[in-house]
Amino acid sequence: MKLRLIYIQSSKEPWAEMAESLYAKKLKAFGQFEVLALKAKSHSRAASNQKKHDESVLLVEKIDPQDINILFDEKGQRFSSSIEFSDTLKKHIESSRRLSFFIGGAFGVDDQFKSKFTQCWSFSALTMNHHLAKTVAFEQIYRGVTIIKGLPYHNN
Repeated sequence: MKLRLIYIQSSKEPWAEMAESLYAKKLKAFGQFEVLALKAKSHSRAASNQKKHDESVLLVEKIDPQDINILFDEKGQRFSSSIEFSDTLKKHIESSRRLSFFIGGAFGVDDQFKSKFTQCWSFSALTMNHHLAKTVAFEQIYRGVTIIKGLPYHNN
């Protein structure tokens, strides 16, 4: 199993860093797991479109065409349950290709770049700040892997 999570990091929150450390360690026990935080240059709130564009470019530069590249986005495919999510995850893991997950910054990913990703998935129709989105991604990927492995983390 080869996984990586790539995200835009504009700031750090101790609670989010702790969650990242915890779940990254847990996921590494199952195989290769890499985390890559991309630092974007600062923009004012008035330059949100430019910020979104620049951050999207940073993410797209990390796309490996050999990977299954999945963008987490509030408008992406929604899953009815963690079981459905894990079933989809399992199909991709069984392909023997690395799964690369991407999370945009505060303004998301520019629509013109979304087609460059293999798929677009959503955890919720709700908008989340990037710290929370990253934490949810870590937890759900971990939950999905434990379901696949038959471990007693997920309660049905």
